[in-house]
Amino acid sequence: MAKIGEGDSRWIVQHRDDGANVNSWHWSEKDITPWAKRRVRELLVGNIKVKGFPGEAEVKSLIKVDGDATVYNRKGGLKTVYDLTITGKWEGSDDSEEVTNGEFKLEVFDEDPEIFITVEYGTKNDRAFKQLMEKEGIPLIHAQMEIFAGEVKHGGDLKLETPDEPDETEIRKEVLKSAEPLPATATSKQKTTTNVKSLNQTDDLRIEDQFRTSPSELYLAFMDERRVKGYTGQNCEISPEEKGAFMLCNGLVRGTQIKLEKGKIIHQKWRMEKWNADTYSDVKMDFSEDEDGLAKLVLTQTGIPAEHRYETEEHWRRVILERMKVVLGIGTARYI
Repeated sequence: MAKIGEGDSRWIVQHRDDGANVNSWHWSEKDITPWAKRRVRELLVGNIKVKGFPGEAEVKSLIKVDGDATVYNRKGGLKTVYDLTITGKWEGSDDSEEVTNGEFKLEVFDEDPEIFITVEYGTKNDRAFKQLMEKEGIPLIHAQMEIFAGEVKHGGDLKLETPDEPDETEIRKEVLKSAEPLPATATSKQKTTTNVKSLNQTDDLRIEDQFRTSPSELYLAFMDERRVKGYTGQNCEISPEEKGAFMLCNGLVRGTQIKLEKGKIIHQKWRMEKWNADTYSDVKMDFSEDEDGLAKLVLTQTGIPAEHRYETEEHWRRVILERMKVVLGIGTARYI
């Protein structure tokens, strides 16, 4: 116990000569406003496209993004505060090639912003296009903002250290260092081969989820082009037959259908565009009905390049499953 007038050394924060913020214990603050403004533009422009009466409508541009976003790091925990006001333009067109213009506005400070749609009156279908954007466009904007909120919670584009999460950059350096050639002996050759091989390791993932629909309808949510385009907001091509090819998210994902049983099984060879050529993973989706009458999905994916495992799971959860729930109205987004 410390004497009166003296501090207990166990509770005194000592300043280190190297200035290291061990385990991110001390308060730190990072401005991620430039990233946030750039990211909302990427998520909205070109990714919000809807079809219906009286034609097609899409978000064409952002007029301005005001506000700020900041990440705070204290005792190894991240806290993000953001408040952005986004104003953008949308455009609708019909068979007559008459163009209807309008704007949308939202204030983003949580996962469920209120979105306002306005239209420039004066065209034949101005009111109809406004209704189309309100009915079909707003859910897509909500889905994109949920993705943004999830990314912000993880610090945006910053790699901030936490005690439970080692620095990925340092890990990669160590792996590369261990793969450097050793002196030319039989033993060193064996070690080098083993370490280089470790750079090509694969990983697996498993996701279980429930949806407020039937197994057959959930199956179609993955196989029907119109639905997939609707909830991803991106172009896709799907051949819903065995040995048929598929392309999702403007080419981000490609693959081949191996086995299909309507309402029961989807088995695919699946890859992301950024993976090495000829590298495919194995995806299996099993559909069933649980005791509460909900559609149950069990998704397993094997053979994922280890360095892409995290972003692969993020793709499934945020881009596919969570948007599917929100846009198709078959569940509540909970991962982000």
